[in-house]
Amino acid sequence: MFLLSQQSVLLKGHAVLGEYYTVLSGVAWVTGILLWGLGAWWLLLALGVTAHYAKQGIPFNLGCWGYTFPLGVFTLASFKLAQLTSIAVFSSLSLGLLLLLAGVWGVVMTKTLQGVWSGRLFVAPFLQNNQSRSEEKKEKLS
Repeated sequence: MFLLSQQSVLLKGHAVLGEYYTVLSGVAWVTGILLWGLGAWWLLLALGVTAHYAKQGIPFNLGCWGYTFPLGVFTLASFKLAQLTSIAVFSSLSLGLLLLLAGVWGVVMTKTLQGVWSGRLFVAPFLQNNQSRSEEKKEKLS
């Protein structure tokens, strides 16, 4: 939305939409800020839930990669917001988010490679439980 806000100036010379480019720019700016705030809320919730369950020990699975994409998009949006506003807080926050993203990505990649190397990543516990249940049923029937 921040990019749409910047690019709305290109509509200035348009015959029909030319007079509305400032409105479009404002709407895009407000929508971008609201979406950034929603992303900040998601990040706080994700960090809180992860911290809560990290105390109990979180087993690794490929779903952990689901943290990297939203965090990456939020980081890029923060960099763009810092560029557009020139507010130092957003610049510092963007750098912190980039470090967090690199750390999360590094941990998830390391755990993925360890799981591939050991073979644990390709084990389906549900299927193993199903096989043991079917064997128990066969024993009961015989």
